[in-house]
Amino acid sequence: MSLKTGNKMTIKTTINFNEIQGIHKESVKKIIEKPYDQLSQEDLLHARSMLDNHRDLKWQEDEQYQIFNRLLNITLDSQLYRPMDQRTFIEYVIDIIYDWVHENLEYGTETFDPYNLFEGYYADGTITYNTQMTLNYIRAFWDDFNDEDIEDKEAKFIFNKPEIFFVQQCYYMSVRVLEAIFGPKEEYSKQDFLDYADNDFDISKLTDLIY
Repeated sequence: MSLKTGNKMTIKTTINFNEIQGIHKESVKKIIEKPYDQLSQEDLLHARSMLDNHRDLKWQEDEQYQIFNRLLNITLDSQLYRPMDQRTFIEYVIDIIYDWVHENLEYGTETFDPYNLFEGYYADGTITYNTQMTLNYIRAFWDDFNDEDIEDKEAKFIFNKPEIFFVQQCYYMSVRVLEAIFGPKEEYSKQDFLDYADNDFDISKLTDLIY
């Protein structure tokens, strides 16, 4: 497979890629079939990795080939690439709630409260276990954080402890999400939440209720 660059006035340069096969091909197909506004940070990082890992890096003397390869090196460098999650913050938190409820549906009681979702994250002081990913999320979701939830936070705290700050923001939003869907309660039904997420979830309506 190859990517051809250039225009009618210049000689074309071909950049080769090795085929993506097996489970990697299946994972990539799931990403490219997603609507752009549902691409997560993890999706974008995986797409970058697939391109980088499947490049044909055989040396060629051609100057243009070397230029394009170096541009790709910059574009695909994991230290420089800062993907922006394309979901809204509400959608991100809904996914956290959904995954937790789905994994814990058969364990414990039939109900849960917002703190149950984040108890482990608070104990660990992080959701992502990766500071750079956390910073990427904060950058992507900053405009979606509720003003009341950040007005008492000093900039020094956010920069010094971004991971715990992000845990807090996700917890606060989970409270707002669940109250907007079901009304204020001490506990919420696991099955009712799954039914809502699978059948009735409407991001526009929920956004209007929360903001």
